[in-house]
Amino acid sequence: MKGLHFTQLVRRRWLSYASLLLCCLNLTALPAQEVCDNGIDDDNDGWIDLNDPDCACAVIEPVSLIPNPSFEDLTCCPNNRSQLGCADVWIQASEPTTDLIHDCGWQGWPDYPPPRPFPDGEGVVGFRDGRPASMEEQAPSPNWKEYAGACLLSPLVAGDRYLFEFHVGFVSRQFSPDINITFFGTTDCANLPFGVGDVRLGCPTNGPNWKRLGSTFVTGGSGSQWVKAIIDVTPEEDIAAIAIGPDCPGVPASVGLYYYFDNLVLADFESFTFNITGTTQPCAEAYRLAVPPRNGVTYQWYQNGIAMAGETGAQLNRRPVDASYEVVIDDGTDCRVSAAFNYRRPVVETFPTVVICEEDTYRLGNRELRTSGTYRDTLKTR
Repeated sequence: MKGLHFTQLVRRRWLSYASLLLCCLNLTALPAQEVCDNGIDDDNDGWIDLNDPDCACAVIEPVSLIPNPSFEDLTCCPNNRSQLGCADVWIQASEPTTDLIHDCGWQGWPDYPPPRPFPDGEGVVGFRDGRPASMEEQAPSPNWKEYAGACLLSPLVAGDRYLFEFHVGFVSRQFSPDINITFFGTTDCANLPFGVGDVRLGCPTNGPNWKRLGSTFVTGGSGSQWVKAIIDVTPEEDIAAIAIGPDCPGVPASVGLYYYFDNLVLADFESFTFNITGTTQPCAEAYRLAVPPRNGVTYQWYQNGIAMAGETGAQLNRRPVDASYEVVIDDGTDCRVSAAFNYRRPVVETFPTVVICEEDTYRLGNRELRTSGTYRDTLKTR
């Protein structure tokens, strides 16, 4: 009896210890973490998937292949003209020199005040397109053209499509008339700068090793302003370095023509166009939402911020309903989310007035109307 009693006592004590341990483990258990693609409020905070701040992903935006695209990273503050070298990694591409204007230092030429505010940050670059006659020179210098250049973070690949998006600053109609901004490229960073020792060379293609990649006509209107411009580029060979500035034809002028650059973003075409779009006209049964397909990434679609089960392709499998849609893409190291697409099924209403004679009929959809009145029908598109 005593042995049995001792065994029961030991067993009871072990059970008590086990209960105490479980209690302690329960008290110290970590709270659940939100899983961002299962449609469940895992951490019980009232928010599900993308609606939960724990599931924040960066919105997809182009990442520029041009380093320091807004001239914000400096090795020094400019204190005078011709100091593009103070902007980290930028290269004074031409013998005629561009000007770095930055709020930390030199504010630019008094006669050519840059438009404010700047598109991005505190720095911009000013450049000339031709130079008028002066006390030093009896005649204008139409080939005095100023270019900024940079070695790209990675080369442009021959045959691939890219977009070059940037802002052009205009001083006034007199000092900044309409201009063809031109984009040049070279296969080797060693070709920067170009035309060394020749201030009258003009554009890069007047010398060796440079290609004209594209241009766009930009107008500044009548006042001081910034204008966004885009150049569509498909290089015929790999491009390692670029130069940006005025077009090649000489521009004789009686005044100095001056412009500004800022926020120079060069990226592959898909980076600019990774938006949700419809596959056909929105009333069709085959209408789906889709994003440009990419290799090496996974997709997850969301409806009103909540993951859609099984929707893991570049195109939505089901027909959308009225809601907000997003797509998260993951390359294995980082996630990015598309801009929201607010889908609303379109409704088109027409109000025909029909006059028929007595004993006549009028067909509306599948009905034949014989009496006057107001009728409504829903028609399905083919």
